[in-house]
Amino acid sequence: MLIDTHAHLDFPEFAEDLDHVLLRAKQAGVERIITIGTSLESSRKAVHLAERYPQIYASVGIHPNSASQEREDFLSELEEMVKHPKVVAVGETGLDYYRLASRQEESEVSEATFGAASFTTIENEIRDEAEMAAQSAAFEQHLELAAAARISVVIHQRDSWEDTIEVLRKYSTRVRAVIHCFDAGLAQAQEVVDLVSFTGIVTFENASEVREAAKSVSESLNCRTQSRLLWNPQGLQIIF
Repeated sequence: MLIDTHAHLDFPEFAEDLDHVLLRAKQAGVERIITIGTSLESSRKAVHLAERYPQIYASVGIHPNSASQEREDFLSELEEMVKHPKVVAVGETGLDYYRLASRQEESEVSEATFGAASFTTIENEIRDEAEMAAQSAAFEQHLELAAAARISVVIHQRDSWEDTIEVLRKYSTRVRAVIHCFDAGLAQAQEVVDLVSFTGIVTFENASEVREAAKSVSESLNCRTQSRLLWNPQGLQIIF
């Protein structure tokens, strides 16, 4: 049986075609799909879809990019959601530093004076600290929830590997996790070989290092997680 462990079936792109999407998935051999929540609203929709379709299951959580915008008491609602029999994981959660204010500043061509630019840099550093703190707090709340509920956690990380692993080490004996998405190399894969999975990033033209890491750890994954990497001629992979 093939299981798609990370889909976003609540996205508006699927609204008019969801039944056909599920039919095409079944025809391709995908018997189960886990749809992933990225906000409270998205998580509610994920649970609703799981209730509506027998082949759909849900993961509920707050994406790190939404952590600072979500209401502060989000955890209480997630705690209720994980009691649902078709909620099989918490997340996606984690750390994402790709869109920090300072990163956006670096990518912009500024015509400001030196003094104004310096002030902007200080402002962005303050925003970065607040954003990173919000993400970290939410991340740990999700991990505590997953540990208490005894279900897995779906972890999103982008440009935040060291901080993500530092947090995870504190929970290594209490939770099982899927790293989504893994975008590092072999050394990093070896740190979390029990938790790592490879997504569609392996198909990107500039992802040769990720592909080499996947090939190198696949044997270890076979032995330690009873999963398999199935490669087709285009380089796509499925873990099941």
